[in-house]
Amino acid sequence: MSQQQQDETKHPSFTETKKQNAMLVVRTATGDRFQLPYHHLLGAHYQPKSDTGEIYILEFAFHILRIVGANLLPMVSAIDEMKVRLVKPAAEDTPQTHVRISRIDVAYRHEGD
Repeated sequence: MSQQQQDETKHPSFTETKKQNAMLVVRTATGDRFQLPYHHLLGAHYQPKSDTGEIYILEFAFHILRIVGANLLPMVSAIDEMKVRLVKPAAEDTPQTHVRISRIDVAYRHEGD
């Protein structure tokens, strides 16, 4: 097992590391994969309650990432410290007490929006 694997904590919806990461890797339910540099992160907004669950919106220089799920706060806190390497939707059988990402949407930012 590599040192990186030893330093990772894997959750059903995200992978957390002890060290800061340069990139946030995003996998969507459709199989799309994005590598978003943390240094392009402009801001974030966490909504603990909405009609669809918890919502976490991250605005990057060229992308807007919208994560919907339940129990997102541990992941939000880890992203605050740039310690999340990977986010992905959770499997259907993920326990209710875990971070559960049900949907990830990624959109491109457009000039003038």
